[in-house]
Amino acid sequence: MNDRLSLSSKITYSVASGSFGKRGGLGDGYLIGNYNWKIKTKTQWSTLLSFKIPFTTSNQKINGFSLPLDYQSSLGTFDLIAGLNLNYKKWDLNTGFQIPPFNNNKNSYFKEFSNSDDFPSTNLFERKSDALFRTTYSFQIANNKFTFKPNILFIYHLGEDNYENTFGKRENIKNSDGLTINGNLIVSYTINSKNSIELSVATPFVVREIRPDGLTRKFTGGLIYKYSF
Repeated sequence: MNDRLSLSSKITYSVASGSFGKRGGLGDGYLIGNYNWKIKTKTQWSTLLSFKIPFTTSNQKINGFSLPLDYQSSLGTFDLIAGLNLNYKKWDLNTGFQIPPFNNNKNSYFKEFSNSDDFPSTNLFERKSDALFRTTYSFQIANNKFTFKPNILFIYHLGEDNYENTFGKRENIKNSDGLTINGNLIVSYTINSKNSIELSVATPFVVREIRPDGLTRKFTGGLIYKYSF
């Protein structure tokens, strides 16, 4: 918009495969605003405000059976994300909160009616907020066409999630709170001033004991195409 304010949007699509089968679909849409406190210098502070809008109610099925949240492309929550960023030379330090003020999750998975013990029950799942911290180092090669961003992400889940049990009562999912640490590498290729492609791969180093919100993957990969107006 100008030297200090930028607006962007993002739409996600995910595919998950495992013992229940393979399922993919549109996930969430993001509206993101970023404000730089002052013109670019060696040290720069910025703030971020984002809204996440789900495209599903997190109840995709295979052969009529509801799937655990690991197979869902969205958690079905409307989220508010607020963050603070410090950029110093090639380093980025980010901290923020992700809060789900509105819940449209209609998942109907019950562990008791499944042949698997790998996933907890998540019927009408309600998720707690997260606190996040990430540190990133960026460097470029090949005439600044390729940018590499290795980073480490700390996510602290601020409470135990809950679901509605078979008796219609809310029940906490024990040990679903706590710390997750993810290692991540982002590689970006700049095609021209308006177009770029970004590849992201990640794996967890430290995990919560129970992760009903679908973060149990050993490895994730993402491909992003960016167009700048």
